Amino acid sequence: MTVGAMMQAREAETPLAEEPPLTKRDSFVRLGILVAVLAVIGFLDWGWLAFIFVLLVSVVLHELGHFLLARKGGMRASEFFVGFGPRIWSVKRGETEFGIKAILAGGYVKTPGMTNLEDDIPPELESRTFRAQSYGRRARMILAGPFTNLLLALLSFCALFMFYNEKVYKDTGTPTVTVGTTGPAVAAGLRTTDQIVTVDGQSFTTIEKMVAYIKAHPGATISLGVVRDGVAQTVPVTLAATNPNGEAVGFLGVSFGGVETQIARNPLQAVGRGFGEVGYETKQTVLGIGRIFSPSGIVKLFDTVTGQRKDDPTQRASSVVGIGKESSTVFRTGFENSLYLFGALNLALGLFNLLPIIPFDGGHFVIATYERLRSRRGKPYRVDFAKVVPFFAPLMAVVAFVVLSSFLLDIKR
Repeated sequence: MTVGAMMQAREAETPLAEEPPLTKRDSFVRLGILVAVLAVIGFLDWGWLAFIFVLLVSVVLHELGHFLLARKGGMRASEFFVGFGPRIWSVKRGETEFGIKAILAGGYVKTPGMTNLEDDIPPELESRTFRAQSYGRRARMILAGPFTNLLLALLSFCALFMFYNEKVYKDTGTPTVTVGTTGPAVAAGLRTTDQIVTVDGQSFTTIEKMVAYIKAHPGATISLGVVRDGVAQTVPVTLAATNPNGEAVGFLGVSFGGVETQIARNPLQAVGRGFGEVGYETKQTVLGIGRIFSPSGIVKLFDTVTGQRKDDPTQRASSVVGIGKESSTVFRTGFENSLYLFGALNLALGLFNLLPIIPFDGGHFVIATYERLRSRRGKPYRVDFAKVVPFFAPLMAVVAFVVLSSFLLDIKR
């Protein structure tokens, strides 16, 4: 997920300390345990196993982007690992050790010289360190990971719109409904596929306006004009005074739908639509990240964790547990939705790694850019990480709080 994962905490203290190699027996036992755990997960819920596989593919390709650009830029890549924590299995190929670690929630490529804290690099290897390269080479290596994820997202969306017709729901103002299992609609006898024509005798040009009217009448008894099996009827319904999130708005207990149409596209049109979807999802993701990490977002999350506010997963970040749970459901619905999910996951992974905070790729890019701006007349300037890490510490603490809190809340749910 990050370039070198800040060389990991242990490497910041002993920059080039090598982890003792595993014996073949230990490696075999650990790998067997990992395979057994994944087999159990797949037996209990194959959707979760599919999510883990998709996540690992995304992480491996992310790190492969870093690795290839590091090698192309003349840098030494000493490690390429999937996962963090204890080493499970590894193999040395050339100067690079490839392997798997126990916690399959990320990965890293180790390129010596990413910080000035590494002061015992052999002189003969200094020319191949990260810090010895030009700004362009360092920037390309840093951005290769997240840009790989963004490219995967684009290819996924283009393939989706090329091979599948897009389903579009047209808002006609007279929606069909899907009735939930409980709520005012069930109590009033409303049926799925009933068409709501009027509310309290009023017609609406859009479903959005109809929903707004219903929300504006918490606890009130309203009259729904519906068409059921071609026959017009009037159904009185007493709305709930709050919705499931505890908000004081009128709640009917149905989901609305318009008229479904399908759009078929040729390859050129599919590519254009794919770019459009990347743009739309990028905007929504950036707005979501901004909302989550805003002061009000942090306060709401704190209130949720401390029990002062009811948990609403749609208003906070999802951890790997929450994403995995939703993904396992999506994978069961077929390849079309799975392809979209693969694109969405890679888009989120790429954008999240561009956050301008250490240890994310965006943070390393900011530092590399700052070093370039401070360099003068061929004399390179290098940031002192001992001074810069405390500067990033508050931001890192906020990210850690959001990630840990989301994980705990998702586990609780």
